[in-house]
Amino acid sequence: MSHQPPRSVTLNGSNLVGLAVSWAFPLVAGAALGMSLVYIAIRPQWGDQTWLLFAARRMLDGPWRGFESLAEANPPLIIWLSAIPVVLGRALDIRLAAALQGCLAALVAFSVLWSTVLLRRGTAVNSTRFAGWFALVLLFATVVHPWLHYGQREHIMLLLVLPYLIMAAGRIDGQVPSGREAVVAGLCAGIGFLLKPHHLLVVLAVEALLLIRARHVRSLCRPEAAAMIAAGLGYVAAIGLWTPDYLLKLLPLALNTYYDYHHAELWELISPMRALKMVLLTLLWAILYRRLAHRALATVLLLAGTGAALACFLQLKGHEYQFLPAIAFFDLLFGVIAIDCWLQWAAQRTVAMPRDLAAAGATLMFAATIALCYPLQLAKAAHGYTDDRIAVQQAVSHDIQTKATVLILSTSAEAFFEQVLDRDWEWGSRFMCLWMLPAIINAERAAILNETAEPAAMRDASALTRNAVAADLARWQPNPVLVDRCQDERIAPCMGIGTLRVNLLQWLEQDPAFAAAWANYVQEGRAGPYDLWCRKEASDVCRHILASPEVTATAHQK
Repeated sequence: MSHQPPRSVTLNGSNLVGLAVSWAFPLVAGAALGMSLVYIAIRPQWGDQTWLLFAARRMLDGPWRGFESLAEANPPLIIWLSAIPVVLGRALDIRLAAALQGCLAALVAFSVLWSTVLLRRGTAVNSTRFAGWFALVLLFATVVHPWLHYGQREHIMLLLVLPYLIMAAGRIDGQVPSGREAVVAGLCAGIGFLLKPHHLLVVLAVEALLLIRARHVRSLCRPEAAAMIAAGLGYVAAIGLWTPDYLLKLLPLALNTYYDYHHAELWELISPMRALKMVLLTLLWAILYRRLAHRALATVLLLAGTGAALACFLQLKGHEYQFLPAIAFFDLLFGVIAIDCWLQWAAQRTVAMPRDLAAAGATLMFAATIALCYPLQLAKAAHGYTDDRIAVQQAVSHDIQTKATVLILSTSAEAFFEQVLDRDWEWGSRFMCLWMLPAIINAERAAILNETAEPAAMRDASALTRNAVAADLARWQPNPVLVDRCQDERIAPCMGIGTLRVNLLQWLEQDPAFAAAWANYVQEGRAGPYDLWCRKEASDVCRHILASPEVTATAHQK
């Protein structure tokens, strides 16, 4: 018997490149899915989100008294939507924050999967592969990158409007969705944009593009557009029917005072690096436009990102989360360009790979990513964002009984509502915080400085605020009450008012009704930046708090 030498397999450069190209998607997919799962499962410290959950809880518990029950500066749609996780949380007997996490996870899945299905219908070469890669970019842009602001209105809006934007790009490429699907996309987008009406600039930009491409006004008569308009009209009617106090009382107050709260100048709203990123991506789009197979999608995302950035500038607020949609749209624009170029380059270099092997590689990468990211993200969430005020809020919460009624008189208290929900407390005010004070105080001081009369609108806002706080104090009788020392120059200024210094109690006590209600309270001590007050007949609550080790540890704070 003759023996033949074994055949050797030589891996040349082209084979190695082909293997690398073929392995890229399953490995990246496993990593992206694993990281996204970790980021969804572990949430950051919430503020506005927990306040809105509490607001929805109060709305559902009733009896509902309109402005006397709740005075939230934002339109009521977000409170109505927040009622969904409140109802689910109670039905399933889980924390309301966990219920909101579950709802957000479902919304992410809905948005990403639907967007992927829309992209798979494309007529471009490699539309299926493109859809798979773009789904991974969607997870990054909607879950990983915006993690710190997960659950903000801007984040929810982003998830709701993505199918509409992808559908618009598809129409430019000649794809006509079914009427029902278009209506659902329009309703979702309408709800999303109504959460942040400034971002209607995105709609105007995208609809203008469709009009220019179609060269006929009939392009505007589409089910998506009709559904968005119907959503807007229905929303206005619902506000007038269910919450008329928002239009008659709260909206005038917000229009006159909210401008100064967390106000930022235009030049402060965008960092140089972020501006550079936007400019470079716009130039990259312009250079590669003719080479892109998915140029319509890239153009729609560029317009959406530009419109969202302008919407952020219009608000003139120093909130990082308000820039989230613009960041996401530009991330997605880069993803479209990168994937398009990658698929064109890799088209002739991919080698066949058994599906079982690809699935095994993706599963291994998925598990490895979770094992690596989970402890890191858990530690990041545990430390979270904190300052002297949040540290004291958390320390004080350990020694307040469940079902208690609590209150923080401050210009910022949203971080405290994590404890309010977990301990099932009542909140002794219709306001989350005194967000109207910066505008009122500035107007009062300007009138004194210029020896002029204070504007009538600001006098009305001042009287309404004092009367509301006094009425709430008498109605809910909170115990304890933390009073922020916004006048104390030895501590950091109160959030949202810049460098403004104001004695909150001194300002509120100008109202006789508040002074009469406040006469029932006594100051028992200090906890960091807060003065701690309790009702005279139940002052032992304050003494118990001040004696706790957690609060004692904050005694070194001024």
